[in-house]
Amino acid sequence: GDVPCNNGFSIRHTTRNFERREGSKPSDRQIASVALMDARSIAATAANGGVLTTALGLDFDDEIPKFEYNPDVYASRVYNGYGKADSSVELVYGPNITDIPHIEPMKNNVALKLCSVIDDPVTTTDELIPSGETSSYRSNPLRLAEFALSRKDPQYVGASKSVRDGNNEVVKEAIALCGLNADDTTINSCIFAKKPGDGSAREQAASCQRFLGGGANIAREYATKRYRSNLINWGMLPLLDGETEYKKGDIVVIKGAKDSVLHGKDLDAYLVRDGKAQKIDIKTGEPVFDPEGNPVMVKCELVDLRYLLPDAEFELLFATERNVTGSPLYPYAIPMIQKDTGKKLVKAFEKFREDGYTMKFYDAYRPLSVQRVLYDIVQVPKWIADPSTTASNHNRGCAVDMSLIGPDGVELEFPTPMHTFAEESGRESTAWTEAQRANVDYMTDIMLNSGFDLIKGEWWHFADKVRKEFMTMDIPFTRFTLCTESELKELLG
Repeated sequence: GDVPCNNGFSIRHTTRNFERREGSKPSDRQIASVALMDARSIAATAANGGVLTTALGLDFDDEIPKFEYNPDVYASRVYNGYGKADSSVELVYGPNITDIPHIEPMKNNVALKLCSVIDDPVTTTDELIPSGETSSYRSNPLRLAEFALSRKDPQYVGASKSVRDGNNEVVKEAIALCGLNADDTTINSCIFAKKPGDGSAREQAASCQRFLGGGANIAREYATKRYRSNLINWGMLPLLDGETEYKKGDIVVIKGAKDSVLHGKDLDAYLVRDGKAQKIDIKTGEPVFDPEGNPVMVKCELVDLRYLLPDAEFELLFATERNVTGSPLYPYAIPMIQKDTGKKLVKAFEKFREDGYTMKFYDAYRPLSVQRVLYDIVQVPKWIADPSTTASNHNRGCAVDMSLIGPDGVELEFPTPMHTFAEESGRESTAWTEAQRANVDYMTDIMLNSGFDLIKGEWWHFADKVRKEFMTMDIPFTRFTLCTESELKELLG
């Protein structure tokens, strides 16, 4: 449980009771104690004002009344905003609650500086990020990261932060020595451990390294698949090297790392030490890129398309009853899109506007759970992708379903109504009129030149050409909130 409020008393259940697991700090005049008690003694203690009391020492009426749940007790104290978000009210964070830091996506090449080398046979997750004294920082990722490897290598945090925040001239020299451009190379810190990740499943063992600028682990082997997966989930490369003897300060440069991971190629890696580059054999072992959106190198920066294109028209059919299910599938009509995809749509919008046309959008980001509902009804993969085998690009937030509005304010004539899942909607259909085909060809030409791909089965669908860089998502629309104008400017750069 969490530390009780100041000057407050609470009784709660705890499954493991080592000292200060709940995060209390006696130095800050906090105390939280654990007593193993039966349910009646807990009730007696509460009735006695918090003084530890055995049930045998307090008289009570053994005629226990039937319990009746009264929701008013909670409604008067706990705000329940599910399904009725009020975007005008600012979310107030407590003093020890902070956002997850921004993490840059991987560039074409990677340079890793070894900031800790651990030669122990096994490195546990408790050594990677201790428990106990760190518990009170579980909602403060940067503060929590300060404890990374604190019991094993106290210098690690400072060394890693110097890579994250420094000018990295030595690393840049190593990059140049390998014939690469520093501007096209991600610079991260890295640890080597013979067998890291044994013990509990805590993801902070990986995330804290990431927040400190970590980009990879190098190991002889990984103690658990779970720890390896946590590295991947936080965008770090789980590298394997069975031979090289590493030292602190070594630099590992991986040429074309992004392409190699993306396509399952062998890594072209070099160890740079004392001004010399030596080829080394580093692998990732099992694949770290899943075509459905593995987070090693994917992006997830969803924005409301209405902010980017305030003059476009929107009619999200899946937020209405006018779709193949006959029921709304989205609780809100919010056209979310990946930021980079949105910038390409702005480019296309300007081209259409030069000719007097306006884009109209019928769908953008679609949660994976909605994809499952649609596929269960349509069950034709060329129109609705089967989520059990492949994701739709709508699930990645990098595809749109669209048409065009003419200079007269009337929608152009297209082959079928939007989301007509039939052969007539396909680009190879012979049922199209000359005018319909001309409209589709015109719209397609501009979209292709703006960085999008088409699919043959739907005249209305366009997906970002770099779609594999975006992760598959199942974020419900109830999680999206409006941002301020200043937040929007910062997000869009």
